[in-house]
Amino acid sequence: MSFCKPFPVLKTMFRPEVVLKAAYQFLDRCYIHFGEDEKYWLVYLQPKENPSVENFQALFENELLLQAVRYVTYQQTKSLREILLARAMATSMIDQTEPLKRVEQEENSEKDSLRDILQDWYALHEE
Repeated sequence: MSFCKPFPVLKTMFRPEVVLKAAYQFLDRCYIHFGEDEKYWLVYLQPKENPSVENFQALFENELLLQAVRYVTYQQTKSLREILLARAMATSMIDQTEPLKRVEQEENSEKDSLRDILQDWYALHEE
């Protein structure tokens, strides 16, 4: 299978993860081959159907930009997502006390509070 002219992607501008994610979006429409030299990632796109290669290169450039922005956003919000996850996990911890003991304690505390409520106020406060 012969591949079309390579589409050069600057290594200093786009991380390899971004190039791979952008290429992944084209797997259903193109055969993709990668190469590299000292300055560029070389992406070869060959359409599976007969659309123009130039159109795919323009779409690939847009997808590179989209994936680069996603990567930057991911990096900028990573610590916030970790904090939120840690807090969610901490507040959903399972109670380690035995269930029967916990129920008994709750029942005893309810009984004590009922005893306090059902007492005659005048009997408690007469001098």
